[in-house]
This record gives sequence, C-alpha cells and structure tokens, in this order.
Amino acid sequence: MTDTKDLNPLLFNLITLFVQIGWQQLGKMPSPVTGKLEKADVEGSRQTIDMLRMLKEKMKGNLTTMEDNFLTQSISSLQINYASALEDQKASTKVEQSSAPQDQAKAQSQETLQEQDQKTQVEKKQESSDKTSDDKNKA
Repeated sequence: MTDTKDLNPLLFNLITLFVQIGWQQLGKMPSPVTGKLEKADVEGSRQTIDMLRMLKEKMKGNLTTMEDNFLTQSISSLQINYASALEDQKASTKVEQSSAPQDQAKAQSQETLQEQDQKTQVEKKQESSDKTSDDKNKA
C-alpha cells in the first residue's frame, strides 16, 4: 500500500472522479444513471481532459512524484482513447455523408415510381371512363 504522504487521498479522489467522467463520456464506462454504455461525447471528453491538464499545470511543483505520475497516466490514458473515439466519429460521419446521396437517390426513385403508378391509375380510370361513355353512346 502507498504511504498517504505520497498520494493525497482527496487529490486521488478528485482525479479519479474526472477520469471516470471521461470514460463515461468516451462511451467506455456505463453511465451511473442508466447503467448502460452511452454514445461517445467527444467534445465533453476533450473538456474533461483539458480540465485534468489544467489541474496538473496549476499544481506543478506541488505534487509528489506519485501524484504527478498518477495524474500523467490518467491524462495519457484518456487522451489515447479520445483520439480513438475522434477517429471513430470521423469515420461514422464519412459513412453517413457517403450514404446520404444514395439515400436521396433512393427516395427520388421511389417518388418517381409513385408518380408513375399514379399516372397509370389515372390513365386506367380514364380508359375505363371513356369505355363506359362509349358503351352508353352505343346504347
């Protein structure tokens, strides 16, 4: 076990709190509210990482070696997973953008088919109506 003078328990709890929030924002840890993994909030996780980095910068010179190492490792771990989540987000955005024209084309072709069906139905009704008129005129 670590000597308490090497790692302040309150600082440890504060860093751990931020790290847990970061993991939740990255979609790597279940939400305490829903108990489920949520979709990654990349912007939120970036802010959490920035807060930890600011905390480290402001406390420079006041941290024990163990506290500094713990904080550095926590930030690094979140940053690596942030980069991965950012790449995933960009990849899914590209997929959505590339499928958007296909979806539009599919919707347009469906509209065209519906219009053609409507025209065909109108033509059939007209033919039927014309045939009925012809039959009445012959009689």
